[in-house]
Amino acid sequence: MFHVVTGANRDRYARQLKSMHAHRPEMFEGRPGGGPEAAAGRGGRDRFDDVHAIYVMGLDSFGEIECCVRLRPGNQGSIVGSFYTHGINPNERPPNDPLTWEMSHYYARGGARGEAGHGLRAQMRLAVLAAADAAGIDRILSVAELAFWPAAQRCGWTARRVGPDFYYCEDAKAVVYEVAAGPEALEAYRRWLERDVAEAGPEAGEVAAVADRLGPKGLDLVSSLTRRIAGIEETDGPDAALALVEKLNRAAGEAADS
Repeated sequence: MFHVVTGANRDRYARQLKSMHAHRPEMFEGRPGGGPEAAAGRGGRDRFDDVHAIYVMGLDSFGEIECCVRLRPGNQGSIVGSFYTHGINPNERPPNDPLTWEMSHYYARGGARGEAGHGLRAQMRLAVLAAADAAGIDRILSVAELAFWPAAQRCGWTARRVGPDFYYCEDAKAVVYEVAAGPEALEAYRRWLERDVAEAGPEAGEVAAVADRLGPKGLDLVSSLTRRIAGIEETDGPDAALALVEKLNRAAGEAADS
């Protein structure tokens, strides 16, 4: 379930907020320069985690965070406005525009990671757009490492870069991009989600279940298996794809019994 945490209800989420700040640095390990957000304080906690910050949290049945992202009003200060204005073209709206939110410090853990967490992350994006729509926001700005920009374009929401790519550290580039918000963007993303679920088909869910039975190794298998099954379904038909799923089920059962 997704929760929107603001200054008004933050006291109810003290445990989750403490966990969020503790686990944030995990997302920067191994990334050059620590990722774009590192400029604001290495990810754990920074000066933008103030009373204006809004957190969209996906919590499991035990109330533990599976995925999370920070939003904040652009006119109350932002990472983009403080560090990356050179990544915005002069003809674009400024980051401190009153109808703009900034999105940063995304992370996912456990079942929200990898191909198995695709649905959960999609729900989080929907929750972000719903929160923005409720607040009357019409766009969201964010920064992505250039290598991750194509993924941001494919995730279902309407995203476009608003300026040139730039070096945020010696070895890596980033880009500032805009996500359309508001009622039309929210409805468009809902329609995209419906198509995404329909196109994934039952085979994708079966593969995720197989991966879960296989344990930690299964998470690494999901992406490649899903692509393989999709290819088989296209060339040999759905029966062949389902036959492979059944074979994987038997293998998972044998692995679980051993």
